[in-house]
Amino acid sequence: MKDQNFIARETYAHKNGLMYDIIWAYDDDCRSPLEVHECGVVEHMDWDPTDEGALEEYLDQYDVGLEEEARLRLMRVLRSPSARHGREGIYYDYLATLHKVHTEWGFKDHDDAVQVVEGDFEWLKGWYNDDWHWISVSAAPIDPDTDRVMEEHRQWINGYESNILKPKHDQWRIEAMDEVVEEVEWTRHQVEDPDQMDLDFS
Repeated sequence: MKDQNFIARETYAHKNGLMYDIIWAYDDDCRSPLEVHECGVVEHMDWDPTDEGALEEYLDQYDVGLEEEARLRLMRVLRSPSARHGREGIYYDYLATLHKVHTEWGFKDHDDAVQVVEGDFEWLKGWYNDDWHWISVSAAPIDPDTDRVMEEHRQWINGYESNILKPKHDQWRIEAMDEVVEEVEWTRHQVEDPDQMDLDFS
């Protein structure tokens, strides 16, 4: 683990009676949510449909029809074009996502579908705004006799949202620590006693 990736460290008393050294760190290996999760419909565009002037100019130039005009008017910005990211911006296709939620995600009630779309957009927008990022959690057992952190047994699990560290998500954080502790103990016993594989440390 690189020092600059370190976020937080804590000692966790697991219900198995053992203590663990827990490290939370930035997960630089995890990609955009669009690449690793089922998300709404997004579009890379070299013009900004949320800019009223640019939209009107586009509609004057092309006869797109009422449905396409409605789709463009409901677009939302995920990432604006910039020198850093190139000419293309990334836009959330609200109308296409609403259709997807109804037809592919199984939400029949319109109000429920709208709520899902709003939540999905805010989640993606949060990532593009750096309001949250991917993090990893690791655990290493602490020797009960010497208090030594047994780094040789440390295990990592990637792909958690950084929101997990907020106090309101304490239960989620505990579940994540339990998961990585289970991985630690499974790996330890696999090495120490490979003939006894079916163990439950939950």
